[in-house]
Amino acid sequence: MATSLHKSMQKLAIKTECYINVMVLTLVRDTFTPSETLGKLLVNRKTFCDTLEPPAVPNAMHPKGTIPMGWYKLQVTMSPVFGRRLPQL
Repeated sequence: MATSLHKSMQKLAIKTECYINVMVLTLVRDTFTPSETLGKLLVNRKTFCDTLEPPAVPNAMHPKGTIPMGWYKLQVTMSPVFGRRLPQL
């Protein structure tokens, strides 16, 4: 029984370790105009900052529009330009 409990604790510890560095970034777009898309960036469900993006519908000035909706995996890396760790898409 002690061995079984020990194995369960090991699995729990591994699982906890996997999730300890998870950060959930959520982009909420709430204002759409022909020239811009405004919103908020949430980090773990708390407001982090306001956002400004190109218009949601591509046009002549902004041929790509906003980043498409979806789930993206980000990687935090050291930025050679800013000299600090930043998320990279």
